[in-house]
Amino acid sequence: MDHVVLGITFEECNKWKREYLNNRLSSVAYTSKFKADFKIEWNDPLHRNSSWAAQLAKIANLPFENRAMNGSGLDEQYLKIYHDYENGLILDSDLVLIGLTSMNRMIDFRLKEKITTLISKNIPNDVGSRLLLELYNDDYIVYHYFKSLSLLNNLSSKMRLLMQPMVNDMLDTELDKLNLQHSRQYADSIWGECGPNILSQFYLGNSPKCEFGHPALECHIELAEKIYENIKLHL
Repeated sequence: MDHVVLGITFEECNKWKREYLNNRLSSVAYTSKFKADFKIEWNDPLHRNSSWAAQLAKIANLPFENRAMNGSGLDEQYLKIYHDYENGLILDSDLVLIGLTSMNRMIDFRLKEKITTLISKNIPNDVGSRLLLELYNDDYIVYHYFKSLSLLNNLSSKMRLLMQPMVNDMLDTELDKLNLQHSRQYADSIWGECGPNILSQFYLGNSPKCEFGHPALECHIELAEKIYENIKLHL
């Protein structure tokens, strides 16, 4: 939602991003560079208070704290939520909403000061990287994703937790497109177990997106309005 922070329309911001990419390598790796050049902070209140969860909190008239980590995968989300709960930053009475992100994100423990996430399509095309990507094949991605999803789902025994798909990666139609030899049955089983904690089947996957793949503010508002009726039973 960079257009919100910049104070311009989604279309204007998208034009800037298109021109930005045309003048550089056409890669989503330039998302962070764009934000730095235009002085867009990840923790900007306008940015963090415009998400679907923030919009939902406004509709429900509830206090809200955005703990989302931009670009994170499910495994990083799990470790963050687990850490915050064990350290008293998340209480039993809190309602925790989790946006289920795409599968192409792997946790990165290389930095001492923090955990980060590596997006597989941004891995350089050298020998070591090719080996990594060969190991990180469709079966591995699906297995690891649904294992992390299972861990998140199990946190519902400790706290009030609901999960909202942001993409359609986990749906049958998408899994059918992958070359899965070993992990499909496991994925189907875990997805079935998660059913009671899935907020809705609405997602942002079909929403208009900018050149960096991000939906507009209006899409977040629309999603919040759609799932409000579903969440009222949990308030």
